[in-house]
Amino acid sequence: MGNNRKPSNLRIAKYYLINALKFYEMKNERLTPIIFVIILFTGLIGGFLTEAASASDNISINILINVAIFFILNIASTVYLHSYITEIKGGVASLKESLKHILSNFVKIIVAYLTFMAIIIIGILLLIIPAIIFNYMFMFYICYLVDKDIRIKDSFNASKNITTGRRLEIFAIFILFNLVIFLPCFIAVTMVSFTRNSLIVSFTLTFFSTIVILMQQRLSALIYYDLEYGNKSQVDDDLYFN
Repeated sequence: MGNNRKPSNLRIAKYYLINALKFYEMKNERLTPIIFVIILFTGLIGGFLTEAASASDNISINILINVAIFFILNIASTVYLHSYITEIKGGVASLKESLKHILSNFVKIIVAYLTFMAIIIIGILLLIIPAIIFNYMFMFYICYLVDKDIRIKDSFNASKNITTGRRLEIFAIFILFNLVIFLPCFIAVTMVSFTRNSLIVSFTLTFFSTIVILMQQRLSALIYYDLEYGNKSQVDDDLYFN
């Protein structure tokens, strides 16, 4: 295990990539399929409803649908994140327990998310580089909110502190992750595009988007755990490589 640990408390990139790709592996075997189906069908049905609302020029319905989709996707993906953080800390969280935890903190999570998006938008307005820096500076705020009972401000400060001096390394890990998943996704989407069937293309895009969402949550949780608990409690690498 020590051979995979760097002085910064981050392990080699291979560790994070391999375990992020295993989005389906959870001690609670029923949780991932349920979350996967919820995100998948929310994306599919939401896409069709949004298209129908846009065609009818009903702006209020369109906004309502998009807000509902936003809430459902955020709840589902955050439930997965909470469950996985609990697992790598040595526990097991049921779907009911994670859902109850997220719903009890949902207002705080949404406000924090909107704050994060506002920070990123400000970064984009300043130029692209600040937006990238802000993203990797504050990206673990959500991990703190679902893992610890702290205020929104404290979650952003905590994320800023644990990423200090490590943002370039974290950025490199996410770049490698995106490169790994890009090719298979690109090939699959290209192949189905030849069918010229919008339903098949839509399903394929949503299917792979769902997988990527879960992988990203898993990757964030793994990096967060090592940065936050690296000097206190170590997870046996063999548990995740097997």
